[in-house]
Amino acid sequence: MAHHLLKSIDWNHIKVAPSVRCGFLRWTKTHYVPSQWFVERVKDFDFLIFSGGHGRLRTKEDEVIELKRGTIVYLRPETMIEAWQEKGKEQIATFYFHHDLLQNGKRLNESSLVGLPLWYETADTNFYETVARKILDLMNPNLLSRHDLLGIEEQKQRQVEAGLLLQSLIFEFIHHSKLAQKLGTRGIHLPQGNLVYDMLSRVYQNPENYTTVTELARSVGYSSDHLGRLFRKVIGKSPNQVIVEARLQKAQSLLMTSHFNLSEIAEACGYQNVFYFSTQFKNKIGISPSKFRNQSGRS
Repeated sequence: MAHHLLKSIDWNHIKVAPSVRCGFLRWTKTHYVPSQWFVERVKDFDFLIFSGGHGRLRTKEDEVIELKRGTIVYLRPETMIEAWQEKGKEQIATFYFHHDLLQNGKRLNESSLVGLPLWYETADTNFYETVARKILDLMNPNLLSRHDLLGIEEQKQRQVEAGLLLQSLIFEFIHHSKLAQKLGTRGIHLPQGNLVYDMLSRVYQNPENYTTVTELARSVGYSSDHLGRLFRKVIGKSPNQVIVEARLQKAQSLLMTSHFNLSEIAEACGYQNVFYFSTQFKNKIGISPSKFRNQSGRS
C-alpha cells in the first residue's frame, strides 16, 4: 500500500539530482526492450513521461500497462519489466529523466520507495510535458559541458533548478498515484476522482459562478442526478453541500477582510437575495453575518 512510502523516506529532506542522461526519445516501429536491459542498464531512478504513441509494458507480476500519451512510469534501479512498441500503431514518444534521490547526502535505493505504484495515467499531460521541456532546456549537455558558454556557478544553478522541477513532477506523481490507489479501493476510477476534485477547486475559487447544481453539472456535460451520485461516491457530499460551503467560506473571508456591505457580499458570493444569504449563513455558521463581522474586528 502507498501509505508505507512516507515511513521509509522523508520527502522534506530529499534532493533530486538529475543526470545528463535525460532527453526525448521516439521509439522505432519494432522497438522492444527486454527485462534484462532494465536490470543491467537502469542503475538509478528513471522518470518516464509518455507523450504519444501506443505500446505495452509488462511488469514482473505479469501486469500489462498501456503506454500512451498521459502514461507516467517511475522506474526504480534494476526494475524487472519489459516494454514494446505495438506493431502498426503510432510510434511511442517519451521524455526520460535518470536521477538519484539523496537524503542527507546518502543515495537512496529502490527499497526506499516501497509501496509506491510503478505507474499511473495523468489527466494533465500538458503540465508534465511543459515541465519536462524546461528540464531538458536546463540540462542541455551541450551547454553544461561548455565552460566558455556558461560559468561554473551558472551551470550549478541550472542543475539545481532542473532538480527542483523534476522533484515537482515526482511529487505530482506520488500525490496522484496514491489518490488513484485510494479511489480504487472504493471502486472509483481516477478520471472520475480527478473530475470531482477539479470541480471542487473551481467551485471554491469562484463559488459565484456555480450557484446551482444544474449550472455545475452543465459545465461538465452531466445531468444533475449523475453528478450528485459521483460527488457522493468520491467525497461523501452532494454538489449542493459543496456549493453552499464554498459560498459561505468566501462570505466569511469578505466579512473579515473587506468593507463591503451585506448586500455586496451576498452578490459577490452568488446570492441574489441578501435575506436568504443572512438566513443560510446563520443556519450554517451559527451566528448572523453582522455578528460574525463584529467578532472578527471588522465593522
